[in-house]
This record gives sequence, C-alpha cells and structure tokens, in this order.
Amino acid sequence: MLRREVGFTVRKLVLFTLGFCAVCALFGYLLWNPWFWAVGAFCLLGAVSLFFVRVKAAGVAAWALVGAAVATAWCCGYNTFYLEGAKAYDGQQLTLTVEASDYSYHTDFNNIFEAKAEFSGIRYPVRVYLETVEDVVPGDLITAEFYCNFTCNADEDFNYLRGSGIVMQLYAQDEAVLTHCEKIPAKYFAVQLQRNILSEISALFPQDTAGFARALLLGDSSLLTYEEDTAFQISGIRHVIAVSGLHVSILFALVYLLCGKHRVLTALLGIPVLILFAFVAGLTPSILRACIMQCIMLLAMLCKREYDPPSALSLSVLIVLLVSPITVTSVSFQLSVGCMVGIFLFGRRLNRHFIRRYKVWRMHGIKGILVKWLCGGVSVTLSAMSLTAPLSTFYFNTISIIGVFTNLAALWIISFVFYGIMLACLGGVVFLPMGKFVAWCVSWGIRYVTGVAKLFAKVPFAAVYTESHYIVMWLVFCYVLFAWLLLSKRKRLFMTAACLLVSLGVAVAASWIEPKLDNVRVSVIDVGQGQAVLLQAGDANFLVDCGGDTPKSAADKVTRTLHAQGVYALDGIFLTHYDKDHSGGIPYLLQRVPADTLYLPEIWEEGSQKQKLQSEFSHIIKMVEGKITLAGDWGSLTAVPGENWEEENENSMCILFQAGNCDILITGDRGRTGESELLQQLDLPKLELLVAGHHGAPGSNNYSLLRKTRPEQVAISLRKDNYYGHPDKGLLLRLSFWNIQVRRTDLEGTVIFRR
Repeated sequence: MLRREVGFTVRKLVLFTLGFCAVCALFGYLLWNPWFWAVGAFCLLGAVSLFFVRVKAAGVAAWALVGAAVATAWCCGYNTFYLEGAKAYDGQQLTLTVEASDYSYHTDFNNIFEAKAEFSGIRYPVRVYLETVEDVVPGDLITAEFYCNFTCNADEDFNYLRGSGIVMQLYAQDEAVLTHCEKIPAKYFAVQLQRNILSEISALFPQDTAGFARALLLGDSSLLTYEEDTAFQISGIRHVIAVSGLHVSILFALVYLLCGKHRVLTALLGIPVLILFAFVAGLTPSILRACIMQCIMLLAMLCKREYDPPSALSLSVLIVLLVSPITVTSVSFQLSVGCMVGIFLFGRRLNRHFIRRYKVWRMHGIKGILVKWLCGGVSVTLSAMSLTAPLSTFYFNTISIIGVFTNLAALWIISFVFYGIMLACLGGVVFLPMGKFVAWCVSWGIRYVTGVAKLFAKVPFAAVYTESHYIVMWLVFCYVLFAWLLLSKRKRLFMTAACLLVSLGVAVAASWIEPKLDNVRVSVIDVGQGQAVLLQAGDANFLVDCGGDTPKSAADKVTRTLHAQGVYALDGIFLTHYDKDHSGGIPYLLQRVPADTLYLPEIWEEGSQKQKLQSEFSHIIKMVEGKITLAGDWGSLTAVPGENWEEENENSMCILFQAGNCDILITGDRGRTGESELLQQLDLPKLELLVAGHHGAPGSNNYSLLRKTRPEQVAISLRKDNYYGHPDKGLLLRLSFWNIQVRRTDLEGTVIFRR
C-alpha cells in the first residue's frame, strides 16, 4: 500500500512539472502576451472539470493542467515585477555605473564581462561590452554611457543569454571610467576560486592537455583548440567538456567513497561540496539541476526515505524554473533534462532486452563482466540520445552517427581523469613538483580521450548535417521507426538498425546528388551578420568570403553546408576584403576544408588579418593586384580588386561569376565610390543575381549599379535584428522600384539560387 501511495504522489509531481514546463516554454520563447491569461484560465477550468471525472486518464491530464495554470500565474508575476523593470530601458542610451561580477575576456572587437546593473530599483545580471583593453575583475565599477539591449524580447534570438539569466546587453558608447576595487569582495569568492583553479591547471598541465583539463573540471573550453572542439562535436562526446550531471555524479561518487559509504557522513559532507561545486562551476542551469537532484538524493539517504529519480528530477526542474522561468530556453538545461528523461524512459528496458538477447547471466568471468558493461553502456548512451539527439540537431545542426562507439571507447576513463585533475591541483598547492608529476600522469589519459575523439571524427560519415533536408527527413524517419519499435511486441533491433543504415545511405546519396542536378547553384549561406557565398557550376566549387557572428560559427556553418553536399575540397576561396565579418572564419574553415588557392586582394588593410593569412597559408595564397579571370568547362569567374582608396570597404574585390547563361555579381562592402569605380572596371551584363553590397547598408547598391545590371534577384546576407539596422529602408524601396525580388538570410536562412 505504501509503495502504491508513493508512486501516485510521484506521478502527480511529474505531471504537475510537465504542465509547468510547457507554459514556461511558451513564456520563455514568446514572452508575455495578453492571451496567456486565456491559456491559464482554460487550464484551470479544465483541471477542475477533470477532477470530477472518474477516469484515470482524466486525473493524469488534470494534474498537468494544474501545473500549467500555476505556471501562468507565476510567469505573469515574474514578467510584471521583474522583467518589466528592465524592458522599459530597451533601446535607450543611459549613463550607468555597473559592478563587474566576473573576470573580463577579450575578443577581436570587445572586452566582455558579466556585471550587475540597476534598473527601476532592481539589480539585474547584464553583459557588458567595452572597447577598452584594460582587464576588469569582480568588484570593479565601470561608468559609461551604455546602449541598452533587452535580451528577453520575443522577436530576438537571445536564447543563450536569457537562458543564463542575462536580461540586458550594455554596449559602451564612449570611453568608460574604470574604478578598480582594492580587494575583490567576499561575495565573489566562488568566481575568484574558479579563476585560481583554472590558473593552477594551466600552470601544472602541459600545453596540449591544459585546455581539456580546464574544460572537464569546470567547463572552461577557452583554451581548447578548434580542432579538438570540432572533434568532440563530430564524435559525439562534446558533453564531456560541458560540465553537467556526468561531472556531478563523478564528484558524488568520490565523496561517497571517501566517506566509507557512510550514509550520514556522505550527506553531511556531500551537500556542502555539491553547493560549492555548483557556485565554482558558474551556476549554469545544467549544473544547478544536477546538484539539486543529487542533494535530494542525499537528503533522502539522511532521512532514510525512498529516493525516486523521476520525482527528484521533477522537483529539481521546478526549483530551477521557479527561480527563473526563462531558464527553460537554456540549451544546456534542455539537454541535461532530456538526457535524464531518456535514461529513465528507455535505459532499463534496453538493458534488460540486451541481457535477455545475449543471455548475459550465462556468461562468467571477464567475458561476463565485459558484456554486461557493454550492454549497460550502449543502453545508457542510446536512451540518453533518444531525446537529446533532436535538441542537438536543432541547435547545432549536427547528428553524430558514431557517438555510441565514441562514448564506449572514451567515457570509461573520464572518472579517473577527473579525479586525477583534482589530485594534481591539491598536490600543486602542497608541493608544486608533486602536482606537476600527477598532472603529467593524468595527461596521458587526456591524450587518450582527445586521440579517440580525433580518430573517430575522421571516420567517414562520423556525423551528418541538417543543412540537407534529406537528413532532416531521415531523422524524422528514425523516430517513426523508434516509435514502431516501442509499440511492437517483438523487438527486432537488428532489422531496425539495418533499416536505419540503409535509409541513411539513401539520404546521404540524395544530399550529394541533388546539388549536381543544377547547372548553376549559388548559396548565400546564413552566417549571421557576415558573408559567405558558395558558387557552384559543373564540378567547380568556389567560396567567396567566410565570416559571420563569430569566426568559428561561420566556419562551422560553411563546413556543414559543404559536407552535406559531399564537397570536401574547394577549387578556390576569394576574399573580398579583410573585415572580420568577411574573413574571420577562413583560418578555421581551411582546417576542415582544404582549398587549391586562396585569392587575396592586394589592398590596404587596417589591422593584422591580411598578415595573419599570409603567414599561415602562404603555400596556397595568390595575391590579386589587378583583374583576373578563371575559366573552364563550367564557365568563368572574374575578380576585380579596388584601387586602394583610403576606405577599406571601397577596395573590396568584386566577383563576377558567369556560368550556365547566368550572371552573378558580388561586390563585398563597396559603397557609392567603389560601385562607380566598378562600372568603369567592368562592362557588367544584366544579372540574374546580385549579392547586395555591405549587407544592405545605406551607402551601397545605388541606382547607378541597379540601373546598369537590372538583377532579377538580390540576396542580402545579414543577421536578424542586427545592431546596424540593416537592410536600409531606402535600399528596399529602390529594389521595389525596379521590381527586383529580395531574398534575405535573416528571413529564410541560407538563400539558394539555382538554374
């Protein structure tokens, strides 16, 4: 009787949490709308009505509707009493004094750090962008005139920031005044401890393993090379270096072992250790969820109560969302919860099936142990992937096919490496040479993990990419097949696996063949606020520019687009000019996709990008000083650099691509002066496609160019709600006047022109 009552209570908590999460998701992505009250009222009335229905399914739905109704009221209060206080300042320029709450880090453009700023009498977490190169530490005061950008607008894509609790971005509009604190306040103890641990790891570990050690222990992947980070992503073990429930469970196992498996001592020591670890790791949503869930288990041990994982997960999710409902938009939180739900739903069932299928109970000795471990590992990995794979696909556009095998090959050693890193840090505090010796030993385990990731990432078809809609269709088919497998009485796993492999082969073949059916194909790739244009005709593949919101994201997006089509090498890369939003991704792209030639314009540049490219890729670089033309069976490509005007944008190298009776023009960031010069440099034909200059800025794509070329279509590469206000309304009016079809990457994603 007791077990049945406990189960019923657990079921109600899980159902309540499901309804609560559903409304929080609506709120997180759409934010508050008046019709939310209608949703809440409907849920409440539905719950009351269903409680009087004597049907089990009605009770199930009722508790979910109760959770939804409570969440509606909670989100309303959160929006009214918290978010509205900051939203009122969206788009304004204010003189503010903010207090840094973390150490700053530098990018190519800004000095960035987290801080606290006061709006409407409430202190909010904000992210600050300064142009100063001076380091900022927790407790420093920064005064400047800031442009305020509210991150919780429904029409803006700031899921990462608002999922982390950041409600405002502050951009310094003038020189900031920094007031350094004499001593870092005690309230930032955890941040300072994190900084000290990371610094000690860098000092103890060899250069090739320090980045992984920092990432594994505290989630700081800033020192990982692009090659390593990419290998972890493709091989399916990126979760190892993103601190989550795996790391919390490893830490708990250590505490449990050190306490001699004593119930009371483990609880008394474990809870403070988990709380400290959560703060030092940055209180990310995934860590917070895992630590709360683990603390619930320790409290159950301490009180001699039955511990039920689904109810603990539900309670931990509720606590996190009560603190901030918009945390539901955090990618790490979704992956963390999805992983646990998948394991709860399918892990034990899969493991039982494998044990029965292979008659593991009949095996003895080492063979029995290995087979049992293998069945458990495969079951946990597959069940976790069942719900996290769609999320990873949606957010990262990558499906790791080889992930199951990589996890089996690498995860067994992660616990030992984790403990070794902790031991090295403790040893370094006591006696530096001892810490370095331990770090040297642990580094071999790290090299094994990174080596496995790199090796598996190089396996053909280790990952596939959803840049191909055929792969998306294959993924949908996988889940239809998975649902059929769950509902069928006979679990034909091998037949199911065979169907998945055959259908994958068909999807990949279609992805490779379809682009080759076009005589001419131009892809204006959606890289955010930047440009990358893929030109294809026959067997020729050329890329013009590679830059975007960040250099690495631009390189990743272009690589996925190429690999999805079966293109693993380029005939040439043309760079219009050296601005980072056009050139920043090229060094990373060339690590994954080789090119026969890198064509650089011989123009003046303000910065070091030109010199960096020349030093790293001198063996494939061709400097373009004047007009050049490449020709073949596919057609011709003409590149025309500028005449070294003082303004770098006006010097952009223009590309005229002519193939299959199509004429395509790319003008880089040229403005009025550069476009007038281009009309003198080339006798431009009527165009089928014009890639809009300077992302649709006011000074580009002028009447003279449009009158001469009369393009059928104009493609504009830009980011949604970008800081610059692109595209210019005047440009859109000009294009409308000429009856030109406008296509924009911020509205339709990657723009594909084909003939």
